[in-house]
Amino acid sequence: MKKKSFLAILLSALLILQTAFAGGYPVLADEATQVTIGKTDYDDLTVAIYKNGNGVAYYSTDARKTWKEVEGISCTDESGKDYIEMDISWANPSADVKVYLKGDKVKTEQNFTLPKQNSSLKVKFDKASGDFDITTTSGATNFYWRKSTDYNWRSVPFDRNSNDYKAFLADVAAMRFKGAKLIFKTGQTQGTGADNMGERPGKEVSVSITKLGSAPSIKINMTKLTANTKDSMEYTTDLKGTWKSCEKAMSIADMAPGSFYKDGKEGTDTKLYIRTAQTTKKPSSLIASVVIPGQTGAPDVGASGKDVSYAFDSEGKKLEIKFETASESNMFEYCVITPSKTFDLNTSKWVAVKKQKTVKLTEKAAPDKTVIYVRLR
Repeated sequence: MKKKSFLAILLSALLILQTAFAGGYPVLADEATQVTIGKTDYDDLTVAIYKNGNGVAYYSTDARKTWKEVEGISCTDESGKDYIEMDISWANPSADVKVYLKGDKVKTEQNFTLPKQNSSLKVKFDKASGDFDITTTSGATNFYWRKSTDYNWRSVPFDRNSNDYKAFLADVAAMRFKGAKLIFKTGQTQGTGADNMGERPGKEVSVSITKLGSAPSIKINMTKLTANTKDSMEYTTDLKGTWKSCEKAMSIADMAPGSFYKDGKEGTDTKLYIRTAQTTKKPSSLIASVVIPGQTGAPDVGASGKDVSYAFDSEGKKLEIKFETASESNMFEYCVITPSKTFDLNTSKWVAVKKQKTVKLTEKAAPDKTVIYVRLR
């Protein structure tokens, strides 16, 4: 007993001596405080747990029946304060999960609730207009989308007038050549503490992007100068311009007037774009294109014409028409209209001439007042 008393007195004296020389009271270590939480990141599925001087932090997810030690990566925040990055991937996203915390030194409990996933996002694709009806009650200002075959999420504002939304529609339009499957969600809002736990990314929604119908098969009848169009089609000569409704078996002169010879000037090559028009239930089809070559001037025809000459054989009583420059690469054709017939550019019969030759027409085949039309094929 005497030894113990002596040691106690000695230690006390040393402590008094130390404080006297220090000019104040002894410096004690920082005291532990209640365990708290910081940032919650739902993309990384982590929450920051601050032990605040406690040697160990514990958590409970079963209403404090059992406690487990908080484990994770040791990190330091911007202010230099240490915390544990705790994994929360185990938390069921379909329901709120309440978590309790406490320390080994300060057992005052802290609790926070990991919110369930918002499932209010609705996405409907209008295959006729190519636009979307996208709604949510999450309060998000942007939605995220990706192709089902990749994991590159792209953020787009709900504002339909924004350039990003218009660019999104352009991306979708390009997918309609083959069709695609897209995944949508709303993004996370990071939590900042127990009083503001933010919001998880919304439940993913899958939407099928239907492919466009095949382009119509367009054929041009260069003899009748018509196209095999239908009244369910539409055409344009400028993809940035206005689409016009087609009629059945339209005249090329109506569709591509610039390709025809006019006022002494040859026509220019004109590219026609034709597609099946959109209906209330179906989008417009893929686009077919065809080039209408510019029409050249009439051949030189006359008694001593350069291209076609003619003369009457009084002895044989035949009209002789000589095609001077006809060849496989420079073909002509002619049409005989007797007085009892009427010339129709689309229905009259034309006869092809593919080489230099003389066509002889009898008086019966070409009676008086017959008109013969000649053109380059």
